Amino acid sequence: MDWKRIATDLRENGESNATVSGPHATLAPARSRIDIPSVTMMIASVLLVLLWLAIAMYLVEEKKSSYAHAEVTAGNIARAMEEHTRRTVRAIDQTAIFVKQQEEQLGKKFDLEAYAREGVFLDRFFNLIGVIDADGWFFKSTPSLPRSLLKDREHFRVHLDKDDVGLFISKPVI
Repeated sequence: MDWKRIATDLRENGESNATVSGPHATLAPARSRIDIPSVTMMIASVLLVLLWLAIAMYLVEEKKSSYAHAEVTAGNIARAMEEHTRRTVRAIDQTAIFVKQQEEQLGKKFDLEAYAREGVFLDRFFNLIGVIDADGWFFKSTPSLPRSLLKDREHFRVHLDKDDVGLFISKPVI
């Protein structure tokens, strides 16, 4: 066996540590051409990219989850508000019908302020309950206010043509 030729071939192929020492030639292990700091840096870079991708995916899912939760919460609040509004309007309508019936049945004997003092009306729904006569005069209220002519107001005029309009909610009067 030609050890010199083998050593020369190994050197040409990048194995620079090959040595020949007589008939019992040994080949020293070849030095690694891998640069450890570079490999470490590449692995760390790949791990950082994977970490950022994982964080980005987590944030996208968290955002979707937050939007879904907000949508459910908004729906619940909307349903609760709708139910509260229905109950409030129903209570106002019932009170208006009651006041109308009492005024028609009792006329001047109907003491609106006494009913208010006795707690017949739910205070939290009303800051004013009043009666307007057929000519548009506001003459009875709780709390008691001076007579005033309201025939030009929308909430009076709507009832001129029809008696059975029902509850009418006008624009706020300031």
